[in-house]
Amino acid sequence: MTPEDWDRPEHLLNCQNGTLELDTMTFREHRREDLLTKCCNVDYDPPGATCPPSGRHTSGWSSRTTTI
Repeated sequence: MTPEDWDRPEHLLNCQNGTLELDTMTFREHRREDLLTKCCNVDYDPPGATCPPSGRHTSGWSSRTTTI
């Protein structure tokens, strides 16, 4: 095993109480085979999570293109 094998899945967010699959927004238990070494210092709590209505602050973000 090499260092490149660790923390590869970019769609996984490791929380204190499990792993959130960002591509499907599915929360599940930690799995050793994910090879995650980093962890957010928060518990994932979907029922308590709140978010402001989208559109007001994010309108236009997807229509903007920036070239560097």
